[in-house]
Amino acid sequence: MPVTKENQIVPVNVDDSSPEEKEETNPQEYVPKAPFPQRLAKGKKGKST
Repeated sequence: MPVTKENQIVPVNVDDSSPEEKEETNPQEYVPKAPFPQRLAKGKKGKST
C-alpha cells in the first residue's frame, strides 16, 4: 500500500515543471506577507516608546 502512495508522488514530481511556475508566484505573495508582520512589530515598538 505504501508503494502506491509513493507512486503517486513520483508523477507529481514529474509535473513539477508546471507547479514550478505556480511556486514562483507563491513567493511573490509571501513578500507582502513578510512586511506585514514587520509593520506590526514597528507599530509595537512605536507604542512602547
